[in-house]
Amino acid sequence: WSTAAGMPPMILLDECRPPESLSRASPRLWERSLARVMLAILSAALLIGSLPAPDIGWLGWVALVPLMIALQGLQPLQAAGLGLVTGIVASFGIYGWLFEVPSFDMRHAIVLALYVGAYPAAWAAATASLTRRRVPLVVAAPVLWLVFDYLRAHAGFLALPWGTLAQTQHHNLAILQVASLVGEHGVTFLVAMGNAAVAGLFLRQARQSVLIIALMLVLAHVWGAAVLNGDPQRPTIMVTAIQPNIQINERKTEAGRHANLTRLDRNPKRTGNLDVGHKRSRRCS
Repeated sequence: WSTAAGMPPMILLDECRPPESLSRASPRLWERSLARVMLAILSAALLIGSLPAPDIGWLGWVALVPLMIALQGLQPLQAAGLGLVTGIVASFGIYGWLFEVPSFDMRHAIVLALYVGAYPAAWAAATASLTRRRVPLVVAAPVLWLVFDYLRAHAGFLALPWGTLAQTQHHNLAILQVASLVGEHGVTFLVAMGNAAVAGLFLRQARQSVLIIALMLVLAHVWGAAVLNGDPQRPTIMVTAIQPNIQINERKTEAGRHANLTRLDRNPKRTGNLDVGHKRSRRCS
């Protein structure tokens, strides 16, 4: 307080210590709670859109970006909540076709959504934990996504290898050639790295690592294109893949299994050198 003759008292502020209300930076848009939830839902929508249908494969390269942005600065438990939102919403879109299966109803869909959502929830929590320990997002996010993607595909009777990032690229023949070296999970890792690079650019983090990732992805596409266009004299075969509609109750009886095999043998559309049926449609005697 300061007073002078004939002057009202004034408050003097210490220039070196601004008021607490002034020292707090206003939160960025994506740091607000509602915005984080909307970003998580946006990631789910992009994942749905990247897979059949609507099958817009390039969305797979950015599908996780909104969620990665939303995870910034969160505690692992908070991050898990956002990952669960993404997983649940994505599950209803990606696996909605299961409602065509007899006896599959909303109860089963909810159980499936909670199970599927547990994987992105665990991924989000682990990613938030590592980034809080100063592990770069461009490293933590794709490595952890690969780990949980592998676990989901090899979880015993709970294994669910559908709807992966690699499968979003089924039209991208160049990048699919990587699978001949590192399998489907390797393609998933590359797509997850692409997502992390885009998020890193948006957040202005680890720009040098982002450039390295971009170069790796370009080289992977170039190599895949070279493989596709190299040595045109090599022999090729055409493969016809048959996906029969086998009712669950038909699998339970010998007559039902025989009827399925008969339908496959009578299939008139044999356009390839090799016909591949459903893995459950044929038995070895």
